[in-house]
Amino acid sequence: SGSRLLVGTNNGTIRLYDFNGMDLSLQPFKTLTIQEGRYTISSSTFSNSGDRIILGTTSSQPVVLDRDGNQIIEFAKGDMYVTDMVHTDGHVANVTSVDWHPFDRDLVLSGSADGSVRVWDLIRCKTKFDKL
Repeated sequence: SGSRLLVGTNNGTIRLYDFNGMDLSLQPFKTLTIQEGRYTISSSTFSNSGDRIILGTTSSQPVVLDRDGNQIIEFAKGDMYVTDMVHTDGHVANVTSVDWHPFDRDLVLSGSADGSVRVWDLIRCKTKFDKL
């Protein structure tokens, strides 16, 4: 626990380091490009159990990876022509922050430059979005 590090870059590349298995070369155990490298990594965090990672990028779609960097979920993109954010399935502007729910391992939260905060259910891959 606490032995992995994720480094995100402005070209959409992430490097995953595992300090328990690192050799003297100090190289990441995996380097990958998210969303074809079109977006900057704006926020990232490991789940409370350390088995998954959520990434926010300058796209409108957060991404969930397993602990080895394999993509599990890419969330829905919202409809930018809908003016009331309650009536669209996802964000319509870049994601600025992401985090895991502190008690429910299958809920994640994301904030966006569109002014909305969304709670996502990983089991159903749907947003649980209520009007505040």
